[in-house]
Amino acid sequence: MASVQDIKRRIRSVRNTRKITRAMELVAAAKLKRAQARIEDMRPYADRMLELMAGTARASSSVRGLPLLQKREREQTVAIVPLTGDRGLAGAFNSQILRRALALDRELRGEGKQVRWVGVGRRGVGSLRFRRLELAGEFTGFTDQPRYADAQAIAHRVAELYTEEEVDRVTVVYNHFESPLVQKVTVQDILPLSEDLLEADDEERRDDAMRGDFIFEPEPEQILERLLPPGGNHPGDPRGGRRGGCSDRLRGRTY
Repeated sequence: MASVQDIKRRIRSVRNTRKITRAMELVAAAKLKRAQARIEDMRPYADRMLELMAGTARASSSVRGLPLLQKREREQTVAIVPLTGDRGLAGAFNSQILRRALALDRELRGEGKQVRWVGVGRRGVGSLRFRRLELAGEFTGFTDQPRYADAQAIAHRVAELYTEEEVDRVTVVYNHFESPLVQKVTVQDILPLSEDLLEADDEERRDDAMRGDFIFEPEPEQILERLLPPGGNHPGDPRGGRRGGCSDRLRGRTY
């Protein structure tokens, strides 16, 4: 039977553990709040950028000739880009993305199509490598604090795969933030760019009419070339010899 001293020592140990876990809970809550604020602050910018691209595309006379708008007559190869985190212990955050991405892989192969993978996040890259799946690119080490340069490097790689006709479609699998407790797995085709962007509905036409005509300087085609990621090497491409504008925390490899 334990002595009184042993019991008191055990009580102190439990209290100390409770203090540590309470501190960890407060830190995690603060990080979650900051992450949620970043997501909510980013959405208006993303929506406005999409609106800007669509409006510029509609004003262009030769936009349909851009490489990223060219839809293949026959779709043979699809690139899947699962966006996972670098860390585990996140509930179903990573596993549900990988589960949906692998299910999509089976669907595509069942249709007789080839699949190429671009891994984002250590959890996704590790899982794909464990399954002996070949990666056309991998990007890790930045998901805790992603920056524009990180997304730019991924965009350049998938655009390169598409413009060089290594793939005929690019699909992203990610968690859409609904609330801190709910993230909905979303599958979205990002290349080729949908021609729906070039079509304006009645409400958009009314808004355009109220704003009046715009004079673009430079031409809309040149603006789109800057907005859309080009294929091939770029300053942040690891094969380009310089890291350029890419984050120092980005670890990307392409094959």
